[in-house]
Amino acid sequence: TDKGVSTIQQQVNESLISASSEALGKAFHVTYGTVEGKKEDLADEMVSSMKDARNDLVLMGSSVGALKSSLTAGKGLLSSVQAMLPDSRELLKSGQDTGAEASRLIRTSEDLSDTMTDSVGNVLDIEDGLMDSVDRSVRDAIDRWDRDANAAAGELNKASDVLNTMLNVNQKLFDLVNNLKEKIPGPGKVLGVLSDMITSQIDRQKNMIHMIETAEDTVLRTGKLPEDARQEIRKSLDEMMDQGARITDQYHSQVKPALTAGMDSLYDSISAASDYAVGINGLLPQIDGTLTQTTGSFDSLIETLDQTASMIAAGEEKLDRIIDEVESVEESERLAKIVEIMKNDPETMGEFLSSPVNLEENQIYPIENYGSAMTPFYTILAIWVGGLVLVAVLKCRVVEDEKIHGGKAYEKYFGRYFIFMVFGVAQALIVSLGDLYLLKIQCLEPAKFVLAAVLASVVFVNIIYTLTISFGDVGKALAVVLLVIQVAGAGGTFPIEVTPHFFRMVNPMLPFTHAINAMRECVGGIYGNAYREDMAKVLLYLPISLFVGVVLRKQVIRMNDFFERKLEETGVM
Repeated sequence: TDKGVSTIQQQVNESLISASSEALGKAFHVTYGTVEGKKEDLADEMVSSMKDARNDLVLMGSSVGALKSSLTAGKGLLSSVQAMLPDSRELLKSGQDTGAEASRLIRTSEDLSDTMTDSVGNVLDIEDGLMDSVDRSVRDAIDRWDRDANAAAGELNKASDVLNTMLNVNQKLFDLVNNLKEKIPGPGKVLGVLSDMITSQIDRQKNMIHMIETAEDTVLRTGKLPEDARQEIRKSLDEMMDQGARITDQYHSQVKPALTAGMDSLYDSISAASDYAVGINGLLPQIDGTLTQTTGSFDSLIETLDQTASMIAAGEEKLDRIIDEVESVEESERLAKIVEIMKNDPETMGEFLSSPVNLEENQIYPIENYGSAMTPFYTILAIWVGGLVLVAVLKCRVVEDEKIHGGKAYEKYFGRYFIFMVFGVAQALIVSLGDLYLLKIQCLEPAKFVLAAVLASVVFVNIIYTLTISFGDVGKALAVVLLVIQVAGAGGTFPIEVTPHFFRMVNPMLPFTHAINAMRECVGGIYGNAYREDMAKVLLYLPISLFVGVVLRKQVIRMNDFFERKLEETGVM
């Protein structure tokens, strides 16, 4: 993560510095004679450019405000679904997925306009889901009127509450659409059509709320509802749902493409000054939670947008002040005044150009030093190498003589393996306790750290022992090959996401991966059941290795004996 963040920071810094340098070069790449001869024209042109930049910042502020309105509406919808509807879990998950999609757009987009248009579409899609829930509540109430008047009234009350929430959302959408219609000239016609459709839907919802509240009162008083009132409610409900579907279709098919085209055309005219404002968008990916955890994630995003709006407003204020200062002097002195303003703030300009993007770290599982962070990888590596040393020093096969004879194959396998296992456990204890008490690494769960080392050694030694006793020298070579693959493919020294495709593919299948992850939990802090899951995955390799060593060993030994005889016949090995 450090490498990824620093790389992004470097790229943004380089882009901003390059754009700023290019803009400054264009602004001042004039000869002394040209400046001397056209002082007034040049000053007027620079003032005009600053005014254009200020107008661009105003439009950018409007885009941020529109996005904030959309997210506020989405937050209200999710809260309503979670509190009132019987299928709130499914709708909340849908809202979380929508929040995650919005978060990914904010992280990757270079333009706030795309996120705004997608957010409005997401709000309309969620509202369609709410209409379905209102329809179910009303129909459930109709089914219960004859059996349970109180339950029917309760369903109507739920439907009324949700309709009130949807009414507030539609009123905000109406304000947003009209605001966009005023600010963006291109898609004004289709936005006007959408505004009329929303107005009509608001009237229908108000009428529907009145009808439902009247029906609820009637049911509570009389215990029933006339058939003509039922038919009128059904008819109005169908019309409202059809209108909602038409609004969603109108937005996705007509408004969104026109709005996107209009915003693209608008941002094509933004100057180098507005590029800095777009660069502020880099703050948005810092929002933690990616809008998928709870509605609190929406609060974090809205707060960040408020900060962005404040920065844009500060830029507008500074440009207004500079323009006022320049226009307050005589035309013949304006160029000198511009130069004076730029000369009076060299430190701020130099600091910005040296590092326009600053990072703010929030460590969730802090680790004191690099050595402690790398301990899981090198400890697991040492345990595997220790197993290789054991099969190189100790004999794997039991040689029968007068004292030892007549043993079954599985008895010889387990009898000799227990010797290897004891040495393996001893090696694991030495290296893990050495990490804790000699190297004094950071470790929040020392007992579980030692347990992870011991279990990893039991599994690793069994794998290496099984390969060696089954395949002889070829098995030792296979154990070394596995070591090399795991060093590169376990993600122990750098993120597995930056490795070639082969290593990313085999990473979940390597015992190193899960053993290292288990130890990392002990060093930095355990998250949920991650430690247990990693240890369970490590232990899964043990029955596989035992199956090869006990069940398949006879067939493998015959093949290995044939292979060794052929090697001896060569006279080389």
